[in-house]
Amino acid sequence: MKNIKREKFSHVRKSSLLIIVLLGALGTLFGTATASFAKTKDVPETTTIIVHKLQYTDENPEGIVNDGSTVALPNGVENYNPKKYGDVSFSLVDISEIGKTKTIEEIQTELNQLNQTDYVAWISKNGTVVSEQKADENGAIIFKDVPSKVIDGEHPIYAVLETKSPKGLVKKIAQPIIVELPMTNKEGTDFLPEINLYPKNQVQELSLTLTKYAEEIGSGHELAGAEFDVYLGVPGSGTKMNDKPLVTDANGQLTVTGLTVGSYYLVETKAPQGYVLHPNAQNDENNKLIFVITEEGIDSDTLKISLTNYKKPDSDKTVENGTAPGTNNSSFAVGDPVNYKNTIYVPTDISNGSLVNGNGETETTSGYTVFKYTDIGGKGLTYKGTEKDVIVTDTAGKKLVLGTDYTYKSETNGFTIDFIMTDGKVSQNVAAAAGKNLLVTYQMIINEEAKVIIENGNGLENSYDLTWNNNPKGEDQHETGKVPVYTGGAKFIKEDSKTKNPLAGAQFVLLNNKGEYFNGWSIDEKGNNSIQWVTTQPTEGPGILESKEDGTFEIFGLPYGNYQLKEIKAPADYNLLTKTIDFEITETTYNGSLIGIQNKKKSNLPLTGSVELIVLTISGLALIALASIYFVKRNQVK
Repeated sequence: MKNIKREKFSHVRKSSLLIIVLLGALGTLFGTATASFAKTKDVPETTTIIVHKLQYTDENPEGIVNDGSTVALPNGVENYNPKKYGDVSFSLVDISEIGKTKTIEEIQTELNQLNQTDYVAWISKNGTVVSEQKADENGAIIFKDVPSKVIDGEHPIYAVLETKSPKGLVKKIAQPIIVELPMTNKEGTDFLPEINLYPKNQVQELSLTLTKYAEEIGSGHELAGAEFDVYLGVPGSGTKMNDKPLVTDANGQLTVTGLTVGSYYLVETKAPQGYVLHPNAQNDENNKLIFVITEEGIDSDTLKISLTNYKKPDSDKTVENGTAPGTNNSSFAVGDPVNYKNTIYVPTDISNGSLVNGNGETETTSGYTVFKYTDIGGKGLTYKGTEKDVIVTDTAGKKLVLGTDYTYKSETNGFTIDFIMTDGKVSQNVAAAAGKNLLVTYQMIINEEAKVIIENGNGLENSYDLTWNNNPKGEDQHETGKVPVYTGGAKFIKEDSKTKNPLAGAQFVLLNNKGEYFNGWSIDEKGNNSIQWVTTQPTEGPGILESKEDGTFEIFGLPYGNYQLKEIKAPADYNLLTKTIDFEITETTYNGSLIGIQNKKKSNLPLTGSVELIVLTISGLALIALASIYFVKRNQVK
């Protein structure tokens, strides 16, 4: 077919009636009316124009001929889906007046050079909007009763313009279509009561980028390893869209792809080690990672979320005194006070945090609703403190105030301090410690029940529980631990050096490495059972250790270290030991083997090293001396 020149119409148009469609590379199409046809057919006063909105994603498919008839769709193109890609609207614009001074080709060229945003001004200057309609669920628009009557030889001319498209989702809008009515079928044998047009849009799915940061939003704080799921719907009841977790990379980023019209939200399912799940990134009504793509589309550059992970609260407990301060192996005597210090990390978002949501808005996030510390002494430990005995300070040494910064509650053999005050928030002093530490110090006493624990091979454990919750709808979380302390002892057996028979009645005193003597325990001014060390050797009382009928005796409730036993009374008919016995108390000595102490039995003959032998020896030497003098003098007399 070929283009023909438009002419004035006297009664009926004797030449051709045409439609100009410039869509991609389709060119100009028209229908032709024969002379006999023109004489026998009446020109319709109105025509229905049906716009079949189509969509494609990659290359513009060829094979659609806009000749006014319905066509089968080629591969790669389908009816436009407004539920997925948003609303599109077309305007039917009467441009008959401008058609009197410009050719259709000139108008087409002019329109092709315009952006969609330029249409309003162009229409205002060059035409009149007959109708503007939104595509239905099948992508169709029907302009009914469009005037097609030729008046004074002038054909009505219309422009079909896509005047509204969803942002981002439509990558390329349909090119303008110019229609000159009336139009014949392609055979030129009849007028078309309906004209079918097939404009095409290139559509695309969108993507969202989430960037995860550690502690604060900014370069250098990107955080890898956070895992998320993406949901479609309302937080708490949405439908999960991904099969595998979305994980932030080394740049702290993850990308959600395949997005079209809908309301979405992200849920953090796993935080990197040492960090807490974000309170406003959970699958509940407090979720703030919502992003919505409406029927009007969205600027794809705004599909960005910035989210911060904050370090989780932490609790580190140490023993500050005893034989090995700062370790988990410090030992004490029964009755000694154990000085504990718990270092509590206060998270940066203890009061609140921030995020940049899917709409590009910075929002304040939830603060902690639970933040408290509980400490309970186990068997072998006694807590006798009150609210005044628990000291809370910041790292600069500033003491927090009971009733203002925290509350105190007595527990069975322990206590709880709560940093959330009556208004549901932490105090200003605690908030000022965000990202820093608070120190909690207190004492517990080792009691006599420690012996049972040590005999079972265990330490005396003090349990702590830092309880916290940064999600009003979530469950309380716990940071727990136990710090052991120890006390020790040793067991001995007194026995005959030859027969190994046990010996009863031997008495000893105990010396420490300072040369002080053990003198038992006594009640101090605080009511505690306190060990006694004295400089004078005891002769009776609790400082005397005596072997039983089976020869055994023991000492328990002492710190680890080096000690000495000094025998002050030997068993009957046995010689007293003249040297002290060195031994060490360790974590294994009380439950280990008996330490043997042997005594030799007295004999009728003087024993080597005894007093009787010394006297006899001196006497013998004296007799020998006297005999020598006698024989010398007798020789002199002769």
